[in-house]
Amino acid sequence: MDFEISEEDRMLADLAERLFPPQGTSADAATVAEAGLYALTVPEDAGGFGGGLLSVWHVARAAGRGLAGVPLTQTAILPGALLAASGQDTLAQGLAAGEARVAACLDPGLTVAGGRVSGQLSDIVGAEGADWLIAPADGPEGRQLLLLPLGGADVTPAPLFDGTPAARIAMDMDLPGDAVLAGGNAAEDALTLARRLLWLAVAAETAGAAEAAVAETAAYLPDRKQFGQRLADFQALRHRLVDMMIAAQEIHAMSLHAAMALGAGAVDADVVLEAALLKAALAGRRVGQEAVQLHGGVGVTQEYRISRVFQRLTRLGLAAGGVSGLTQRLAGREARLLG
Repeated sequence: MDFEISEEDRMLADLAERLFPPQGTSADAATVAEAGLYALTVPEDAGGFGGGLLSVWHVARAAGRGLAGVPLTQTAILPGALLAASGQDTLAQGLAAGEARVAACLDPGLTVAGGRVSGQLSDIVGAEGADWLIAPADGPEGRQLLLLPLGGADVTPAPLFDGTPAARIAMDMDLPGDAVLAGGNAAEDALTLARRLLWLAVAAETAGAAEAAVAETAAYLPDRKQFGQRLADFQALRHRLVDMMIAAQEIHAMSLHAAMALGAGAVDADVVLEAALLKAALAGRRVGQEAVQLHGGVGVTQEYRISRVFQRLTRLGLAAGGVSGLTQRLAGREARLLG
């Protein structure tokens, strides 16, 4: 595996860090669009960056460190890849230019029957204000991947507990003639690709958020005094901070390894990815809890940044099924790999 970062990925990482600085205000959707980051996974011949798995890792990590308010994974990374895989070049160009807003959902909930598509979806990140939704649907012909206009759906804003923009969608409308992006095995292949990207982005964003928690805590301990001396002067607290640093580096290393394994087409790449996700969920939770504990009462104050970091880490830890679900999936993959 090549551990050297390419010049293109370095430029993307620098761009993402400027848009989502570890301290300061995170860029809004309009600024992200103007900077061209919605083009991350759109192919170059459609006006995009053509970013690969390492590009996704670098951008998602920066988004985690800066607590990005724009859900790039669901509104840029997944839509760009799915539109490219299904040959939707015109809409992909619109996404890359920031002219079309597309959200992607990978969970079931929609049904196709009698020429209509209907169903309800909850917690769809990035759906509020989107023009289009990419989502799977089940019907007489099996599972299909659909591209649906949201103008005919009932979209109700419902932000997640950490403030991530999301919505509930109720849909019951005629199925557009050109709505089917893929069906059968092609749909399953596209969804498998999208899940890998989603999980890699979740692990990378967790790495960034954990690094943010460590940085916030390392800056707080020397500043806060208790019992007549700085908190940083207590050896036990310094040891806990070091444990946080180690945990954050473990997430960083395992998620980066997953990106490289997927990019190299390693036979155990999915196991490596599941292991990185499980590490992110476990270590991310530990880092977030320790950060709040070391900050004391201010750590649970909504206005204080560390509480938002903790909320982000908590949401990310649940995004791929939580510790229990991830443990079961990883055990199943290892059993299949070993035969």
